[in-house]
Amino acid sequence: MPRSLARVVLHGVFSTKNRGPFLIDPELRARLHASMAGILQNIGCEPILIKGVEDQVHLQHSEDRTHRRVSGEGDDGSVEMDERTRGG
Repeated sequence: MPRSLARVVLHGVFSTKNRGPFLIDPELRARLHASMAGILQNIGCEPILIKGVEDQVHLQHSEDRTHRRVSGEGDDGSVEMDERTRGG
């Protein structure tokens, strides 16, 4: 049976609370982007582009046909972060 070659590419935008300039430090922003890329890779997604400014992050990644929901993900697609995830 032939296999379809499907590639789903998603674009997400995340903003900081109250659009505050939390990500003003370029080093912090780079660490956040690297962390997001690692999380995507760990759940089987391919990070394509992660960029942002002081108050938002744009994330483009692909998913394969067999991608599943992440444990802890809410019905609305949100993921609760604990103290370890936040770095606190």
